[in-house]
Amino acid sequence: MRWVTTADTLLRLLVVAALTLTVECKGAETMATSSVDPAPWPADLDHFVFGGDPFTADDIPRTLSPAMVEAFVRERVDVATPVAPLRQVEKIVAHYDVHEATPFIRPLLVEEEKADDPVIRSAIAARILANSGTPEDRAFAREHYSRLAERVDSLARLREMILLYAELAPEADVDPLRKCIDRRIQTLQGDPERNRLEILELKEEISQRLERARRAAKVRETILALTDRPVRIAELVKIYLNLDYGYLEYLQPWAARQLRREVWAAQPADQRQRTTDAGRREELADTFRGAIAALDRAAQLTPREVIHARVRALRAYAFFGGELSEVERQFLADNGGQQLDALWAD
Repeated sequence: MRWVTTADTLLRLLVVAALTLTVECKGAETMATSSVDPAPWPADLDHFVFGGDPFTADDIPRTLSPAMVEAFVRERVDVATPVAPLRQVEKIVAHYDVHEATPFIRPLLVEEEKADDPVIRSAIAARILANSGTPEDRAFAREHYSRLAERVDSLARLREMILLYAELAPEADVDPLRKCIDRRIQTLQGDPERNRLEILELKEEISQRLERARRAAKVRETILALTDRPVRIAELVKIYLNLDYGYLEYLQPWAARQLRREVWAAQPADQRQRTTDAGRREELADTFRGAIAALDRAAQLTPREVIHARVRALRAYAFFGGELSEVERQFLADNGGQQLDALWAD
């Protein structure tokens, strides 16, 4: 009887050992698979979004592809992503104009967020849909705009919502945010002496930001209505190079994005899907080449501003496939410095 018990115990020990070895082998196999199947994006993208380094917050990685950005958003962004990383996601999606990533942003607007400020997080998510999404994405974001405006009760939320309005206008109505400003001022006037500075900021800076966003939207609407493609592209180049236009805090990022989309199709209404067309790219490069030649005659620019514009124009020319001369490459090396430009190949 003792022998049977001992044999039974031995058998159990052997089974446990076999199971342990199987688990360890599976674990080793998983580790090996992970080591040869890394994330389809470079490590600096993770650091840019989640690293929290204020000194590199605007130093967007320049060697990514839209597919990399789409994969990153799909795998790394969800309703629990805090505000600070979500701002970085907004920058990277806008820079590469990745409309393919917007399906993974939509849930952030339809699920109640539990971390950070829900209005600010929703405003950022809606901006991503508005500035990089399809017309359907913009309509989806616009549906949430008025709902979010009703929850605005601080300067921080107002600033974020004005940026959202700037992306959605002129289709979005400016009145909900005007009412927010008035409502906030009325609340603060219960103790006008204590709240004097915030009331002044609301009446001047915040109201001015909203009005500038409204006027910038009108400029966008006018330019997109230009069916003469060369004329429209020339106006976009002027905005991008800071020539003849104001409201640049809103218009320049938009102009860069729209210039990219001019490669996709001949007219804005058809620019829905990313395509590569050699003829349209060459057309954009030629327009920038002409703008470079005209910069010295831009009387409204100071000498330093001419240098800044030439750096930006040369980078855009190369971005759209133009070949730089050695002299131009040296000019960029001498004057590029820390200047960051949206249309920049490397």
